[in-house]
Amino acid sequence: MDLVHMADKPLEGKAMTINDIIAAATALTPKLRAAIDVCNELGCLPKDIMEELRAAGVFRMAFPAQLGGLQAKLADQTRVIEILAAANPSVGWTVMILADSGYFAGMFDPKTAREIWPRFDMATSAVSRPPAKAEVVEGGYRLSGRIGFASGVRNADRISVHCEKYVDGKPILGADGRPEEFLAFPPLEAFTIHDAWDTVGMRGTGSTQISVDNVFVPESHVIASSIEKPVLTNPPLSRYVNLMFVNQLGVILGTTKTLLEMIEARIATKMTPDRTPLNKEYRFRVGIPHAWGLYQAASAYVYDVAGKCDALLFADKPLPPELLARTSTMSVIAPELCRKAVDNALDLLGSDHIFRSTGIDKLYADLRVASTHIIHRMEALQRAATWREQASAAA
Repeated sequence: MDLVHMADKPLEGKAMTINDIIAAATALTPKLRAAIDVCNELGCLPKDIMEELRAAGVFRMAFPAQLGGLQAKLADQTRVIEILAAANPSVGWTVMILADSGYFAGMFDPKTAREIWPRFDMATSAVSRPPAKAEVVEGGYRLSGRIGFASGVRNADRISVHCEKYVDGKPILGADGRPEEFLAFPPLEAFTIHDAWDTVGMRGTGSTQISVDNVFVPESHVIASSIEKPVLTNPPLSRYVNLMFVNQLGVILGTTKTLLEMIEARIATKMTPDRTPLNKEYRFRVGIPHAWGLYQAASAYVYDVAGKCDALLFADKPLPPELLARTSTMSVIAPELCRKAVDNALDLLGSDHIFRSTGIDKLYADLRVASTHIIHRMEALQRAATWREQASAAA
């Protein structure tokens, strides 16, 4: 197919609405729930599940309208990820990462985007730290380095690599004194995947390390990327790099919801010594609703911020620094509320949850590991403070 003439044609793949994707994701949940152990043992998603997820349309959500894509709102994407994570946290996390194809495609001109992603169902892993070394050569760059964490890399069709630019072995510094950085998309066969993901949770995401060795990437397949510098000429979902992580909160919410349901169900089976149902005691009648309230507060926070971002993005309006600050604050506070909800509920359940037969241990480990991601840590609040300072300066 002549790529020169593809720029005005939709990417390959049947048309789907967000409601189609939500319905398909929901229909998959029994199979995903039954595959938790298989995913954990494999360290990735089984091939059959990947193919069903492709058919469900989950990897196409973020493709821009200019490519014929769905360009789904952040809130809707988060809802899909929450549905998947509630059934299987590793699936939710892997899809959240691999569905970034559309975000990246929107950063390129349509012709190049179609060269890299000729189909809507392509899955793209992304890895950032430590960055690869990109030596400037004629026509592009030579990439070398071992990098991680590369979530979903064993299920990926493309891999995005964060790079620092070098000339003659020396880093090129920008005006701010930091190395110049960009994203590169080498061919999939250029990567070596290492077995370096032996964790207590999120085992099925296979967020391991990868390496490249003197791999050539043409200039056309790299793109500048900066959290501090939005590109307002890009399609809505590709303007602000940090918004790629909003739907990550769906993993936290979905995992928390299932954990609370499991804990509440266990408590409902317990009796006091005098044969009174345990959940009729005051501490349970108050404690369980309190735990659900913390979860609901986190959920309301996430979908409120996502909705406000959607309203401005899809009206072609810039996001004010205060709203950008809220996205970072939300990414720390919402997981804190969810962890507190689950920890409080586990305290009510008591020693019952220590038994592996309950299945609680796996999902609890998944929640804790997911919460260690850098966007959920205090560094995100530092970024929020910077945006709020910008807002104050502009006032």
